[in-house]
Amino acid sequence: MIGDRNKHKYVYGLLISVIVPISSIIPLVTQPSIAQEVRVETTIIYVDSQIGDDNNQGARNTPLKTITQALKIAQDNAVISLAPGDYNETTGESFPLIIRNNVTLKGLTGGQGHSVVIEGNGAFISPTAAEQNVTIAAIRNAGTIAGVTVTNPHGRGHGLWIESASPQVSDSTFSQNGNTGLSVNGNSKPIITNNYFHNNSGNGLLIYGTSQPQVKGNTFDSTGFGVSIVQNAVPLLENNTFKGNRIAVILEGNSQGVLRNNTITTSLESGLVAIANAKVDLGISTQPGNNTFRNNQKLDIQNITDHTISATGTKVNGQVSGKVDFSNNASSPVSTEEVVSNNNESTENNFSRLRNNPLPQKNNNQTVTVSQSQRVESKPPVADGEILPPPPSINNPVSQSQRVESKPPAADGEILSSPTSVDNPASQSEGREYVFSAPEADGGSNTALDSTNSSSELLATSTTTGVKYRVLVEASNNNQQAQVKSLYPEAFSTVYQGKSMLQVGAFGDRSKAETTSRSLADLGLNSHILE
Repeated sequence: MIGDRNKHKYVYGLLISVIVPISSIIPLVTQPSIAQEVRVETTIIYVDSQIGDDNNQGARNTPLKTITQALKIAQDNAVISLAPGDYNETTGESFPLIIRNNVTLKGLTGGQGHSVVIEGNGAFISPTAAEQNVTIAAIRNAGTIAGVTVTNPHGRGHGLWIESASPQVSDSTFSQNGNTGLSVNGNSKPIITNNYFHNNSGNGLLIYGTSQPQVKGNTFDSTGFGVSIVQNAVPLLENNTFKGNRIAVILEGNSQGVLRNNTITTSLESGLVAIANAKVDLGISTQPGNNTFRNNQKLDIQNITDHTISATGTKVNGQVSGKVDFSNNASSPVSTEEVVSNNNESTENNFSRLRNNPLPQKNNNQTVTVSQSQRVESKPPVADGEILPPPPSINNPVSQSQRVESKPPAADGEILSSPTSVDNPASQSEGREYVFSAPEADGGSNTALDSTNSSSELLATSTTTGVKYRVLVEASNNNQQAQVKSLYPEAFSTVYQGKSMLQVGAFGDRSKAETTSRSLADLGLNSHILE
């Protein structure tokens, strides 16, 4: 018996001696995986326009001098860290600065980038809006842009141009841009937060194409048209402050806008204007808008569409024109489900929060809520001695192709056309519509896509007189083909060097073929010019 016990002790001891070393090995087996995660570091490239040198490596103690050089050497996911200072042609920059491949451009977020000033302009070939003059272009998986001031003094200049990309733009200032502070184009879904838009000649923020940005916590101060929403764009505007703008928010075309918890005050004309086929949701029964309109010189809300603007929980103390429903039973004309399904996860969370937690309404003593039955529809006052034509009839809205695009704002003191009652559209004749500074082709001999030409006009056939150069693009899968045809609807399939391609255009001028090819390359597509 004693021998059996000793035998058992020996066996147990042997088992323990085997088990313990095995368990101690397990962490060693998993360590390489853990260590591999730790070793993944973001590359930081330091830039200082005052003491930097582009012959340096971009380390903290040996910074580069220019953003231009940093972008040349930046690998995917790199962060370009900017020291306080001015970054312009004088300091060696070449514009436009192109941000792509998850590269982040970061200045100083404190003070919304006032100490890091990027100023300049250059030609950017946009596949959706011809040649544009821009300071920074964010394309193809661009990363975050934060803590900088962006200025483009060119008469048609755009500060930041986002082209079918979805970067985060935060804690920055867009000021003194000749056309627009920030332009969102194509099919973009950026998140735009805590920025300051001031003293831009045309628009603070322009949202174009089928873009669906989230615009939250920004200030639009004396900046032309605060936010212009056009074509088929569907943005969410939340917790923004608008003050002293010509018009705070304007929607046109087939655009749709959802506004929550915004403050719109002291507009030189109207607070919000909707024209053509635009749809606006200022609040519904399950999601009170909690928007506040106050002290706008003409109208708080001007609706020149056939659609009713839902405005549950929105407060006004001035006049409104057109169909606006302030009742607690208002339903949204905007397809919020479409916004949720097409936007990113943070947008989904945002709309879910709005549904589950209705925003509080302010005390009615602070502002006057105008019910539908109380709504006053009248012409707002115009400047003494000035007679202005009304906007176009809502029964014949100007289509996107007919819309006149000019460069606002007009000279100091000019006031846009005053509305006539939508109850009598027949009286609206010979009127002009609200116009804003939408993207126009920048004048010049090297314009790739003439602003007067449609994509179909550019797609000349091989029999067209003077055609010498054809532009082909490699589009081997359905996604690439859809991307190309969304920009060039009449592109057709062909084969070149055994590869399936699409011909997007034919030109008599090689420079136009080259610029078209470059615009495709900027979207990550390989193109060829055949002579």
